[in-house]
Amino acid sequence: MNKYSEPLQKIFRDNRWSTATCFFEFFGPSSFAGVHIEDEVQDVVLFDVSAEKRGMLEPREFIRTFGDLDIAKVLYHGNPTDEFVTSVRNGSLSGMTLRVSCVRARMLVHDYHSCLRSRMKHGSKK
Repeated sequence: MNKYSEPLQKIFRDNRWSTATCFFEFFGPSSFAGVHIEDEVQDVVLFDVSAEKRGMLEPREFIRTFGDLDIAKVLYHGNPTDEFVTSVRNGSLSGMTLRVSCVRARMLVHDYHSCLRSRMKHGSKK
């Protein structure tokens, strides 16, 4: 966690957040479902942040704010299309692993619902 201490403090100060909850994944090469091999080197990666009076940051804001740090790999940029959602559901999205699918699921759902609301607001079906 030392790799995050100073950079996160600076980001929180710059954004005037007195409190924030950071979500990390702790894992090693053979980790699965929270089970880790004791003798393996483990790592921790930031994948989400809930900021004071803001709640969970939207994906674009999370990437813009924390993208210079070691964050979960971004596999897709843009509004979620039906093809993209299908590729996540069936596991064919390039670079996707079970870990990626689980960690980024909240962001996918948030973006997908935002996109649907936007489509409905503007009367678009695509």
